Amino acid sequence: MEQVQEIAKGRVWTGTQAKEIGLVDELGGIMTAIAAAKEIADIDADTKINLKPFPREKTTAEQIEDIFGGSVEITEGLSQMNQILQLPEVQAAIKMRNANKIGAEMTADLPEIE
Repeated sequence: MEQVQEIAKGRVWTGTQAKEIGLVDELGGIMTAIAAAKEIADIDADTKINLKPFPREKTTAEQIEDIFGGSVEITEGLSQMNQILQLPEVQAAIKMRNANKIGAEMTADLPEIE
């Protein structure tokens, strides 16, 4: 630990530099780390694994609460409204309303024909 602290000293090193000075054993991404973990755990390299994201993904209500700082009841209500807005029949009604609105705006500027 003392050796790592002496080398690191709060500095930022590239991966290559970190390997050269002994801060890391190997370079690579998540797949390299998984392969190394399998080897250490004596798990066959071909064994399929399931990864669980941590922390867990937040619900829509939790995301809204984070953004607006609202109560759980408010965010759950907004989440339910969002789900309703995503229904195909509601989307169709919104599209029809917007099309009618655009059509009305376009015809409002047309001159009257006698």
